[in-house]
Amino acid sequence: MTDLMTESGKVLAAFVTHNGAGSIRQTLASVAWQTRPVEACLVVDNASTDSTLQQLDVPGLPETEVHFMIKNVGLPAAHNLIMRKAAAGGYDWVWIFDQDSCCEPDCLEQLLACARASAEKGQMPAVLFPDISLAGHPDFKLVPVLWTGTGVRDAVFPEAPEVTFTKVHSSISSGSLYHVPQTAETRFTDDFFIDYSDHDFHLRLHQKGALMLWVSQARMAHGLGRALSGTEGGVSIFHKPWRYYFIVRNMLLMHYDLAGIWGVFGALAYLKKQYGILKAVQPDFDSARCYCLKGLLHAPVFMLGFRNIHAGILREAALVPKNGNDLK
Repeated sequence: MTDLMTESGKVLAAFVTHNGAGSIRQTLASVAWQTRPVEACLVVDNASTDSTLQQLDVPGLPETEVHFMIKNVGLPAAHNLIMRKAAAGGYDWVWIFDQDSCCEPDCLEQLLACARASAEKGQMPAVLFPDISLAGHPDFKLVPVLWTGTGVRDAVFPEAPEVTFTKVHSSISSGSLYHVPQTAETRFTDDFFIDYSDHDFHLRLHQKGALMLWVSQARMAHGLGRALSGTEGGVSIFHKPWRYYFIVRNMLLMHYDLAGIWGVFGALAYLKKQYGILKAVQPDFDSARCYCLKGLLHAPVFMLGFRNIHAGILREAALVPKNGNDLK
């Protein structure tokens, strides 16, 4: 085990949580069970008001540093803090998790084995993505994506049994293993707050020529919104209504930043299709539709550089105190 850890480099496991008392302990435990242990753990608590902090003492984990935020700054700001701490601590890798993911015991070992195999072929990957299924629905995959030039499409894993990893351009951040020397100087976009901050970050890395790999043998389950079975395609996922503000706005912003007006057209076409699905599965569709419209209206304002107009959305969703400071 010591040889495996030495040759792989130092790994920091980092977790971001906000009112995650119901799930964070299981996420931490899945990292404690790894066949290749991590060297250190960091939890960034985004101003939880429940009993999250009482769930962090998990047997088997190395000593865990907990960083308390005085307000909920969102996922990307927390991820930027994690990247800074990983670089300052001399870690080779940082393994980032949301509060509702659980990985298989050999997940990290498989990710690092892929990194070594790729490095032996001439290029160290910047990011490694596990093979992710939807929690409670093991046959439903959260598939990584490829950038087409004006939008994204689902990646397809090669069917050849000897292939254990393949190039992709993005996936969700939870469960992803980041090579600190290649990723620490690229920032997540703080203003995104939650949705699409991971795709935005990964696709900017892709534009810089970074190699990112989907590893089929590194497996993880992730809780993503609420799943509704029996719909077209087997499972549909919906979120709390306020999330659709960030989904719509951030998707448009990301596409605009990457591909200009043609990217916006690509995003709008995708959103039009998803709107029909949302109408069929979202129990509080009227509220979700209002947040979609707010996101659609705010996106052009953000494109013009006015990037602190979403604090009211966060207060409505009780994600920041009504008398608290606006997010910067």
